[in-house]
Order: sequence, then structure tokens, then C-alpha cells
Amino acid sequence: MNWTPTNNDLSYYPLLHMALESTEGDVVECGMGYGSTPLLHEYCKDRYLYSYETVRAWADKFEHGLKHVITLVNNWRDVYRANKAASVIFVDHAPGEDRKLMIQDFINTKGIIVVHDTELGQADHGYRVRAMFKHFKYVVEVR
Repeated sequence: MNWTPTNNDLSYYPLLHMALESTEGDVVECGMGYGSTPLLHEYCKDRYLYSYETVRAWADKFEHGLKHVITLVNNWRDVYRANKAASVIFVDHAPGEDRKLMIQDFINTKGIIVVHDTELGQADHGYRVRAMFKHFKYVVEVR
């Protein structure tokens, strides 16, 4: 794998790890990548991991496992309908502008939502996910 992570690429790791340690049950990954997918695949050996992607080339980079289901989607809104009871939802898919819709779909979930690229500045300017924070009792950020 020819990928060298930067601090921003992996900034979600502490929160994703805490969410996984604090829950049991299914895990949903919205957007596959060299950072999250191997981590989740390894961590979820005793849990179901449902990875969703819109780009076949990304999905093809990773293998299905006994409890790792990879699904190509045309519409990100379909993910919620299939995973309403997930315990952890990791949101890091393209286009980033659709991430706020995924958060909105899962707003009443009992699970923990971990979202990548929420920092002030360029990421929030484009993705506009920070506006969703007011709908949650608890919000934790890595800075």
C-alpha cells in the first residue's frame, strides 16, 4: 500500500477507538479508505462491519471478511435505512457535502456517530457539518 498518513488523515482515530470501546453491536463505515477500513476490519473481528462506498475502485482495494460486508451504493441515504440500529457510524464519504445528510439521517440513533473533517476552516466551509452539532447532547472534538 503506497499511502503515508498525515495527522489530519488519522485525526479521527482516538474518537473512533473510544466509540468502538464504548459499544457493542454493528459498525457502519461510510466511505472506505486506507486509514479507517483496515482499522475497522481488524477491530471488528467479533462484530459486524458494514462498509459502504460509491466508487468500485475503493471497494475493490479491500476484502470482505466473515463479518465484513462491503456494499456499493448509489445513494448515501440508503445507508440509514439498512443500519438504523448500528452502534457506531463512521462518516467520511465523498462527496463531503453529503456528510451532513448522513448525520441528519442518524440524528436519533442510539449509536455513536464519528465524523471526519469537521474542523473550522476549509473542511467545515465545504462540508457544513458543524451546524449539525447543536442537535446532539454531547459533542467531542479532536484539535
